[in-house]
Amino acid sequence: MRRTRGGNRRRLPLLYFLKTDRIAIMYKESTLENGLKILTYEDTSIPVIDIQLVFRAGSRYEESHQKGYAHILEHMLLKGTAKRPSPVLIAKEVDDKGGYKNAFTSRQSLAMVLQAADNYSEELFELLSDMLLNSLIAPAVLENEKKIIIEELKKADDNTDNFFTRFNFEKLFDGHPLSSNIFGDAESISSANSDELKKYKEKFLVPNNSALIVAGNISHDQVVILAKKYFSEWPGKSDTLLSAEFKPSVPNRYFYSKDVKQTMVAYNLFTIPVSRTREFLALDLVRNFLNFGGSSVLIEELRHKRGLVYSVGANSLAFSDAGFFTIRTSTTKPKETIKAIEDIIRNLKSLFTVNLLEGIKARRIGAFKRYIANPYNQVDFLADGFLDSNKLVTSEEFIAEINSVSHEEILNVIDTYLKPEKAVITAIGPEDFTA
Repeated sequence: MRRTRGGNRRRLPLLYFLKTDRIAIMYKESTLENGLKILTYEDTSIPVIDIQLVFRAGSRYEESHQKGYAHILEHMLLKGTAKRPSPVLIAKEVDDKGGYKNAFTSRQSLAMVLQAADNYSEELFELLSDMLLNSLIAPAVLENEKKIIIEELKKADDNTDNFFTRFNFEKLFDGHPLSSNIFGDAESISSANSDELKKYKEKFLVPNNSALIVAGNISHDQVVILAKKYFSEWPGKSDTLLSAEFKPSVPNRYFYSKDVKQTMVAYNLFTIPVSRTREFLALDLVRNFLNFGGSSVLIEELRHKRGLVYSVGANSLAFSDAGFFTIRTSTTKPKETIKAIEDIIRNLKSLFTVNLLEGIKARRIGAFKRYIANPYNQVDFLADGFLDSNKLVTSEEFIAEINSVSHEEILNVIDTYLKPEKAVITAIGPEDFTA
């Protein structure tokens, strides 16, 4: 899923290299015979390596009887192998290196993460391979883990912000796979069994549907050697993941009653799928114009001028078959706040003048450079490029694309997608203001 860093890009050379007197930084891409894509970012200035194994698997691909399976599998991949039969043994092996492990699930992906000092490179590759290829998914362990996941589901439901995100997706994508709760539900979690999870794993966690992404003080050639050693026996499959047809819901307001002090509001406008790169980047610059730091348009109008909100956020999200632009906040005056947002959206074309564009680009690029200074974020950036376009996307390509967006393209996306009369508004709060 592309969030705010770009999408499909023009094909450039597979290798990008920058060298200073002391630091070498390099992007590179390879593919193993089984289809596993390898994307690397070499930076000799940092004494760590960060590995992320990313799969195209997530809640949007689950069948009705598999709700939450990707998330359950995420948990089980960390719970033991024949060589390391308990989660404590896996954790201790990482902890003893001063390292970090994690796994996470989204609507369109599942990922495993390992980080440690660069002298532990091969040990990390071996451990990651063992967890992926030799995971036990033992029935007894699964039964206990299902209880934990149901507790996690309840905790998420108690978190109003998390609950609101799911409510927003359910209303925006009603009937579409993107509406599914990543956690599943208590019934689907309770009914999951080891055999079904193994089938799910065999279908989705395949090399030609995955990328091994590595950042830090390790060369691309070293990564390829270790990947061949530990992942070449991983069998590939030819299954194709299909996008679902999406029809935007009609403009509407949806309210969920909840005993809280403020009303949470999301002002949503449907946009484009991730493949429409130029339009997505233009929308991203509009997002940056509306909501970046304490001097943003939304903060100035809603907080400083009108005193309606404490904070406000905007985002542009795109998936393989759909996308939406959203403004979110919380307030005790939802009607006035929505009216203020509508006024801003209605006047966007006149507000975003041509003389502002270069400054907005510079601000966007500056924030991006600060973001990718962290090698963990470099891995995340490369993962987004893989999930969106199935190839290496470098930071230089992204910056060049941002710089190439014209004011005409900005006005076009505003005209085409950001119309108040098309808004879908969702809210959670103490009193239904939509009646």
